[in-house]
This record gives sequence, structure tokens and C-alpha cells, in this order.
Amino acid sequence: MKLYIYAIPLLLLSACNDDTNIQAPTQSSTSQKVATPKTSLAQQAPKKVVTLSGSELYMQKCASCHGKYGEKVALATSQVIAAWPTQKSVDALNGYKEGSYGAKLKGIMKAQVNSLDDAQIQAVSEYISTLR
Repeated sequence: MKLYIYAIPLLLLSACNDDTNIQAPTQSSTSQKVATPKTSLAQQAPKKVVTLSGSELYMQKCASCHGKYGEKVALATSQVIAAWPTQKSVDALNGYKEGSYGAKLKGIMKAQVNSLDDAQIQAVSEYISTLR
């Protein structure tokens, strides 16, 4: 009886074992080149553009100097920007970007806003207007 206990699982395992020999195709002596399609730039998947919200931009670009709520006098020379009207912030940020606004902080602010496009400037300016 003990023999059957060991024999049955072995038989089941051997029945599941498929000894079919599958061989990879071998190359013939004359190599054939398979043309691989090249994708053009238009066919490649577009890169995903990450768009940050006004609050995310503010936290990334502004909060370290102006404070989480725009309550700080940045580097002891700027104005408190909390609750600035949107257009005032847009004008100031564009002025920094152009180099026509600001005094002592012009260089620091220009470096901060140079990477921002018009939509990002608008978004961060709208967020600044909500700070209290």
C-alpha cells in the first residue's frame, strides 16, 4: 500500500512533464536580415508634460523665501506678497523675467521666473492672490 502512495504522485508528475523538444530556429549559412521598422519622431509616443498647479509652483519656487503663506519679507528686503491681486503678481513676475522690475532681488527673482511660461506665471499669481 505504501508503494501506491509514492507511485501515484510520481505518475501524475510524469504525465504533466511534456518532453516535447522545442528548438529555436537556427540561422542558415546565408544570413537573412530582417528589416526592423524605424519609428519617426511623429510616431514615437509623446512625452508627458507635467503641469504643476499654482500651489505646487509656489511651494517649489516661492515658499522658501516668501513663506508658506506669502507672509515673509523675503531676504529682509521684499514686500509681503500674501493676497496680492493676480495682475500685480503677473506684472511683477513678468517684470522680473524681463529684468525691468525689482531692485536688489532682481537677479535672484529673474533666475526663479526664467523657467516659467505665461500659463505658469498666471497660475502661481492666482494662487498668491488666495494667500491670507
